[in-house]
Amino acid sequence: MNKRSIVLTALALTLVASLSFFGCSKKSDTATPAGTATTKTETTTTEDKATEGMTTTETTTPEVAAEETDAYGAKGALADTSLTREEMLVYAIQDEYLAQGEYQAIVRTYGNVNPFSNIIESEQTHIDLLIGLFKTYGYTLPANTAADHIAVPSTLAACYTVGVNAEIDNIAMYERFLDEDLPEDIRDIFIRLRDGSENHLVAFENKA
Repeated sequence: MNKRSIVLTALALTLVASLSFFGCSKKSDTATPAGTATTKTETTTTEDKATEGMTTTETTTPEVAAEETDAYGAKGALADTSLTREEMLVYAIQDEYLAQGEYQAIVRTYGNVNPFSNIIESEQTHIDLLIGLFKTYGYTLPANTAADHIAVPSTLAACYTVGVNAEIDNIAMYERFLDEDLPEDIRDIFIRLRDGSENHLVAFENKA
C-alpha cells in the first residue's frame, strides 16, 4: 500500500467514527422522566343515601281513647260552664228521664225489687213538675232519648251502686242550678227535686 492509500483509508475511518458518535448524541428522548407520577382526576358521583338505614317514626294520634264527656243530664250540666235558664231545665228533665229509664230497665231485668220499683213513680212526679215549667216559660220540651245512655249492670249489687251514683250526680246538678239567679217557681221546684233525690240516695245507700 502506498502512502496515498494509507492517508485516504485513515481519513475514511475517522469520518465513519465521527458520524457514528454524532448520531448517538443527537438522539432525542421525549419520554416522561422516570419517577414522575401521572395524576388522574376521577369524578366520583355520590348518591344520596340519606334515607338508607333510617328508622321511620310514625306519629299516631291517640284515639279519643280518652272518653268523651256525655253532655246529657247531670253530667252535661256539671260540665257546662255557662248555663241559661232553658239549658238548666233541659239538663234537669234529661236527668230525670235517665233515672226513670235506668230504674225501669233494672226492674225488667231483675224483677220488682226495691227501692227501684218505688223510686220509678217518684221520677215520674219529677218529670211532670219539670214539664210544667217548660210550658210556663214556653220552652220546647226535649225528646226522651235516655235509652241511648242506659246500660244495665251485670249484678243486682252493681245496680244499687248505679242508683247511688245517679242520685249523687242529680243532687250536685240541682245544687249547681241553685247557685244561679232563678225565678222563684223554678227555684222552688229545683229544691223539691234535690230533696227528693237526697231521700232516694239514702234508700240506695242502705242497699249498696
